[in-house]
Amino acid sequence: GLVGSEMCIRDSYEMTHTALNEYIPYTFSYVDDGTGTGAGKSSPINISITSGVANSAFIDASVGSYNDWVTVTITP
Repeated sequence: GLVGSEMCIRDSYEMTHTALNEYIPYTFSYVDDGTGTGAGKSSPINISITSGVANSAFIDASVGSYNDWVTVTITP
């Protein structure tokens, strides 16, 4: 599975407005079903990824598009 050193874990997450200097914070977490290495194609390791934005975080945000990147790297 993934451990903190294999996946860049940030202290906070923010989506950036695509045209303005504004941000919306969000939550991000993951849970894998094991640690170490998998046993090949017949024994996959599943990763559950969840993310969310609190209403209070975007209720006064400017209209427009916001985005951020989350990269998951899997090394076979």
